[in-house]
Amino acid sequence: MSRSFVYESMVCRECGDTIAPNSQEGGKALSPASAIYVCKCGFRYSNNRDPMARTAFAPTAERNVPERFRTELGATLRAAANVGNRRSKLSKFAYSTSEDAVTWTIFRWLEEEARLELVSEAVGSPLPQGDPEVLFWGAPAGGGEMPLSKQLREVCLGIDGDKDRLTEPDVVIAWPTDVVFIEVKYRSKNEHKKCYPHFPRYTTGAESEGLFALPPVEVAAEGWYELTRNWRIGSQLARERAARFTLVNLAPAKLESEAAAFQATIVLGDRRGFAFLSWKQLMGLARRRLVMPTGVDVFVQQRELEGRRWG
Repeated sequence: MSRSFVYESMVCRECGDTIAPNSQEGGKALSPASAIYVCKCGFRYSNNRDPMARTAFAPTAERNVPERFRTELGATLRAAANVGNRRSKLSKFAYSTSEDAVTWTIFRWLEEEARLELVSEAVGSPLPQGDPEVLFWGAPAGGGEMPLSKQLREVCLGIDGDKDRLTEPDVVIAWPTDVVFIEVKYRSKNEHKKCYPHFPRYTTGAESEGLFALPPVEVAAEGWYELTRNWRIGSQLARERAARFTLVNLAPAKLESEAAAFQATIVLGDRRGFAFLSWKQLMGLARRRLVMPTGVDVFVQQRELEGRRWG
């Protein structure tokens, strides 16, 4: 840190109070414990020199989403399919940069409005019929089990090989006619692990035949590991349910080229599709179709889901 730089007071984005820094030894504040801005309301802020760029750390995961969506959050996170990642997921959920907090808020809102089919509309897929089941990170809201979560777990157990490290799609929406997996990105890029040794789990075997446009070694060389996993698992789940499958990459518009690179590795068909969807496109459609509650509106604006950078 330059000696000439001085950390000044800032305004808490949560309660509006003024917060004085408790130190001039800022550093990066990679966690709430090292933050020098601590508000009496419980929120902390990273030590970025630019006040508008500071990450907010909520005191709990629940405090990082609108109040109406807090009740079942903790139980859902504790039931996430990837057991080994549950503690980290719960901790990072409290960050204002959290991808999971964005996922939960937007899709719980669409679920509450009974308008989850907006995802299909936004990507130009046929509108699904019937009532949907919904999973967040492999679990229903509030935890527990439902037929869809049990079926997904069985599919994943047969492919992933480690019961404590199962694939957990960010959102699964299953209607009687359609299964949609949504791989969400907010501030991070799509996971890219070139030639990662676990690729053959998803690209080889009888169930993977016809899914990929390239030989397994070339799919691995392209490196789109997370999307590949979801493509393989979602295709099998949909096939077992006699439903159409769509994998949606919901992300900032700047990641569309990554989605295109992944799409070049797979085979599409009448019963199997892939689509890129930007946050700006989804939120624009939602605003046209629905009345956005104040809490959701504030959340969307704070996370810049409709802006150039993250939308």
